[in-house]
Amino acid sequence: MYRIYSLNKAHYAYFEVPYHGKDHNDYVNGAGFCCEGKDKKLQTYGGGIGKGNEEYEKMQYYYHADHLGSSSYITNLDAQIVQHVEYVPFGEVFIEERNQSWNTPYLFNGKELDEETGLYYYGARYYNPRESVWLSTDPLSGYNPVMEVEHYIDGEHNGGVFNSFNLNTYGYCYQNPILYVDTNGKQSKFLRYLEYFNEPCTALRIIKTYRKDIVRTAQKYNISPQAIASIIFQVKTAGIRGAILNVAAKNIKADKTTSLGLGQIQVQKAIELDNKFYPRVNLDINNQNHINIIMDVLEDPKSNIEYIAMNIVDMQEYVGRDLSIQEITFGHNEGKEALKKKLDKGEDTKNRVSGRSLNYQKAIKDALDGKTFIDIRKEDENRN
Repeated sequence: MYRIYSLNKAHYAYFEVPYHGKDHNDYVNGAGFCCEGKDKKLQTYGGGIGKGNEEYEKMQYYYHADHLGSSSYITNLDAQIVQHVEYVPFGEVFIEERNQSWNTPYLFNGKELDEETGLYYYGARYYNPRESVWLSTDPLSGYNPVMEVEHYIDGEHNGGVFNSFNLNTYGYCYQNPILYVDTNGKQSKFLRYLEYFNEPCTALRIIKTYRKDIVRTAQKYNISPQAIASIIFQVKTAGIRGAILNVAAKNIKADKTTSLGLGQIQVQKAIELDNKFYPRVNLDINNQNHINIIMDVLEDPKSNIEYIAMNIVDMQEYVGRDLSIQEITFGHNEGKEALKKKLDKGEDTKNRVSGRSLNYQKAIKDALDGKTFIDIRKEDENRN
């Protein structure tokens, strides 16, 4: 254990080296004192033996945590990896690699591991990663207002007694240690920022980002911004399929069947729409240069939004009436011919793809208003 001493010329008399009216270079490892009245720092061990600042400077280490706060990589001052740790889901160390310069005790969730017992200390109780259980019961599970002001009886804290997961008072993070953490041993918390990585939230963030362009384009073509946003939502919730389509389109084969951008607009469809709404451009579907130009245009989000709008208008003119959100999303995915055929037969236009956005209409509207799931949840939390 070392201490940091603050030294000032006015306090010479407190040190063992006698002060005879002049500065002694014995202070601060022979470096002497500054004579400007400013503090200097000296690091010493308990025995009073000092070490140079450069040596301590080299003893700095940086923790690089994963999404759970667990120490994954530790680097030194030179950015060299001195320790690498991987864990099984419930926190037991799976792989550990390190040199001899440092061994961190702060591992799973950034908590300190007691090497003698193999337990992590969280504050309210100890956790056994090998058995995946707490060593003692949840402090909130009992009603003892003298010792614990928080409890599950009132239905607070993740639903309290009304949440069956809370009834397992020894269980760690509802048996889901990838999406939940327990920072103090009292209550599991959902890693809310992980919502940024799921498909609906990604789609809603895109809608929120381009909401002004969506609204402006919708006004230009006299259609609903909700319709444009719903198409973007259904495309961006296509998961890995949507990602593969873009990669394949750009890097494998660039032809008229290529689909790109926020609305996954096909090149030949974009050329058809351009020639209809802007006949002076006179694009040729068989001209590779024209195809390449349209591909570049489709990759621009604002331009792609306009193609989505033109496609909606084109579908409505083809069918001969205004279309619902469900009909628009179906037609965008299957084509206007397939849409009209369905409508003529009186068949339902809802399918796996067009149905993606139907359950998120309120969220899509909120995104167009500049809000996302997380913004709304924060508002709800503040109200409560």
